[in-house]
Amino acid sequence: MNDSRGFEAFLATRERLAGCLTEVGTVLGTVGGGGERAKQLGDARGNLVQDAFRLMVVGEFKRGKSTLVNSLLGKDVLPARVAPCTAIITEVRYAEQPHAVLHYNDSAKAPAVVGVDELRKYVVIEDGDDSDDDPSGRISQSPYSLMELHYPLPLCKNNVQIVDSPGLNEHKTRTKVALDFLSKADALVLVLSCQQALSQSELAFIDDQLGGRNLRHVFFIWNHFDAIVDSPDDIDDIRKRSKRYLEPRVGTNARIFYVSARTALVGKKNGDHAALERSGLVPFETALERFLATERGRVKLLTPLRMAETAVREAVTELIPRSEAMLAQPLDKLLKAYEEQRPRLEEVERQRERLLRSVERRRDALIREATASYQRFVSDAELGIRAEVAKVDVGTWDAIVSRRSANQQIAQHLQGWLDKRCKEWQDGDLARVFDSHAKDLEADIEAQSRDFLANVDDVRRALAPSVAVVDGEQDVSNANRVLAAVGGLFLGGVGSAIEGASTGFKGMLGGLALNTAVAVGLVVAGFGLPVVLPVLAAVGIARTVMGTKSTVDRMRAQVANNLIGELRKNAPDTAARITSQITEEFGKLQNSLDASLRIHIDEVAGQVQSILKEKQQGEAHMRNEQQRLAAARQSLVAAAKQLEAIRNEIDTPAEA
Repeated sequence: MNDSRGFEAFLATRERLAGCLTEVGTVLGTVGGGGERAKQLGDARGNLVQDAFRLMVVGEFKRGKSTLVNSLLGKDVLPARVAPCTAIITEVRYAEQPHAVLHYNDSAKAPAVVGVDELRKYVVIEDGDDSDDDPSGRISQSPYSLMELHYPLPLCKNNVQIVDSPGLNEHKTRTKVALDFLSKADALVLVLSCQQALSQSELAFIDDQLGGRNLRHVFFIWNHFDAIVDSPDDIDDIRKRSKRYLEPRVGTNARIFYVSARTALVGKKNGDHAALERSGLVPFETALERFLATERGRVKLLTPLRMAETAVREAVTELIPRSEAMLAQPLDKLLKAYEEQRPRLEEVERQRERLLRSVERRRDALIREATASYQRFVSDAELGIRAEVAKVDVGTWDAIVSRRSANQQIAQHLQGWLDKRCKEWQDGDLARVFDSHAKDLEADIEAQSRDFLANVDDVRRALAPSVAVVDGEQDVSNANRVLAAVGGLFLGGVGSAIEGASTGFKGMLGGLALNTAVAVGLVVAGFGLPVVLPVLAAVGIARTVMGTKSTVDRMRAQVANNLIGELRKNAPDTAARITSQITEEFGKLQNSLDASLRIHIDEVAGQVQSILKEKQQGEAHMRNEQQRLAAARQSLVAAAKQLEAIRNEIDTPAEA
């Protein structure tokens, strides 16, 4: 797709593809055995036109995330202030009439519609509510899971959603809210600050939370550029930091921008084009539009395009010729062949059920091993914490001067150690577990797909012996042939295997394993690991005799015990969430396989039943059916030309 065409061109291409999906699905609905595939094409069309681009803005406290969102929108819509501000995820969507919709954590409650002028009441953290050890627990027990802000903003008009998230690394609960949403984002904007340079926690977020992802989907924004614009030395320092820390991770500096969100917002509000240009926002907006129209846009088009291409090709070369061959057979001969093949068709259905159960068994085995691996990590971490705490160098005088400071020093050291061990566990033992099960699952599905397709092809030959069954190219696996019926599995998420089965079944399973492993890593980071403040909250401050070495030893032991206690407390909930995450990811594979297997079965059983019905109703019905088949072939050939034109457009290499 040509980069210069922009997002509007992508929308036009998407509309034409949606039209092709409708047309092909309608035609297949008139052909016996085409009903299941027509249904899948209808579902694909619905997903295509309803699927939104989610642009998620993340960053630490005081980086200016909400101000950046407001600068994109050109209005002071979201509240922004010096204190931590955003408490829940806010999705900005297009609507002619401004309003906001609050979704409750309790899904049984109907969402509440509130006025935009009340927005601050729900997304702003009030003074005194931003501490992890706040006894009120107001933020931790927020009744809301999501706010949708509907507003007449041009950027959102073309089904783009802008997601403003709570600040990272300033509150455990709100950090978890942001991390949980990562896998749903199509693009990520990580907001940094020219005034705070680049913190270790920001680098840790890039490496730990985004390390398994494709950073081509991440935009880095150095905000507050106006604060250093008159200082060449500061500018040079920021650019050196980008070159040293960001470019090696991104692979190119095309995703790094230097922006003053406040200047851009003022420029848009006042119609001051010079200020807008000076702000540096325009190059970012241009790159973002190009990304939406090319890279992510191409991916969103490819899966339904492949589905339509496969449906047309197989209908023209196999489905319609088989129907014509069956119509040409004497009724008694076709009935006899059908009765002879009934046992094999029943076996095909049983094979479908066995294949799906094998995925469930592999899922359950993976859950057992992944949760066992997590339990081993927790046990090893407990032993390691007790050994590591002795290495924390806290002087007796430091303990005398400030017990809280000394406690914090111990807790931060142990937290850093624990974070590092967790990353090693994810990259080591957990990765090996997922890789092993992905290979076993590949072998299971490949073998069972071979038997399934062999039976299906035998039935096809028996019912329409004059039509050759296309076995496919030698390098196309049986599993690939099965999944081709629904265009492959789209795994989504930032940097995951975004083109699904286009790289083959093995590549798809690798994407599934990676996507699930990353998701499990986020679960552990969000639930399984304590952070400094909760650990310190349980550490007493008063009534300790100072001035002896034993005081420091007791402090070390107390912090270590609290950290271990947090790990143990979180372990059952984390294990349950690991189970839920694996189940969710494997459900995508199972649903895709089930849909594809049903298509293959319908194209055999449904087809012969449809032809038998027509033949039993007499010659006139048979002639009408022959005419419908001829018209269907003609319509599908025309659709194939339209699909080829769309393919030529989107196959132009995307932005480098």
